[in-house]
Amino acid sequence: MAILTQRHLWWGLANALGIAAFLAFAAQAWIEPELANESGASAGNFILWGVSALPILVIFLLAHLIVAGWALAQKRRERMWVLALTATCWIVVAMFDNAHHGI
Repeated sequence: MAILTQRHLWWGLANALGIAAFLAFAAQAWIEPELANESGASAGNFILWGVSALPILVIFLLAHLIVAGWALAQKRRERMWVLALTATCWIVVAMFDNAHHGI
């Protein structure tokens, strides 16, 4: 049994590209660093974030849920580590994005 298959590599590459695209779009809505501690400062443009970065996040969330459901249905639990790793990366990226919105 191969620990890392070509399918795992493609999944990882797709997630890496998705994370890069998400961060590229999300950065457009980040608050300016010098305004982060100012009272009443705008926390970025959430409409821009909602139409550009949010769809990427939702697509990858759905992809993870579908692939995890398929893996569980096929009793391929030994391969769930790849999903867990990429899901963890997305959680860290979402936390990083939230930190830059002043949330």
